[in-house]
Amino acid sequence: MAITPNGKTLIVVMEGAVVGDAPLSRRVFRYDIRHGEFTRLADYTSDVPDRFLADAQAIDDDTLVVIERDGGLGVTAVARPVYEVDLAEFGGVTTKTLVVELAEVPDPDLISLPEIHPGDIGLGNPFQVTCESIESVHVLDKRHLMLTCDNNFPNKGRNPNLADDTEMIVVEVAKL
Repeated sequence: MAITPNGKTLIVVMEGAVVGDAPLSRRVFRYDIRHGEFTRLADYTSDVPDRFLADAQAIDDDTLVVIERDGGLGVTAVARPVYEVDLAEFGGVTTKTLVVELAEVPDPDLISLPEIHPGDIGLGNPFQVTCESIESVHVLDKRHLMLTCDNNFPNKGRNPNLADDTEMIVVEVAKL
């Protein structure tokens, strides 16, 4: 769920498909806070059926940033795309543009190194978000996103021998 910058509207995006809907379809609703009214918008289409919509943040009344993720953990965390989503209806579905793939974040300056704990994985170029639950996105400005991993203690994504720390990651992106 995301609140629009003016604070008047909530955008509700279902994490997974609703029984009876197409497996790739995720329902999207607009909730008018002042009037207490829901409106169904165009559906969001996930890339594959078993992906979750982990979080969303509204950039404006008609645009979201959305994390779509697999259920992977550690080396199996291979699909974590972040999309800019246009809520305008085009044939009954939203449109989306890839902003960054969190399973392959360019890190040419190697700022993710050195490892904090011996055995940490997913560091270097490319950097990989290895936690199971990448579940928070915050738009810092038009070029930077902050993403947070919920550690779901005692999950072991960053290091197969240790419970995950809570990670907060700032990623530079093309202009939103």
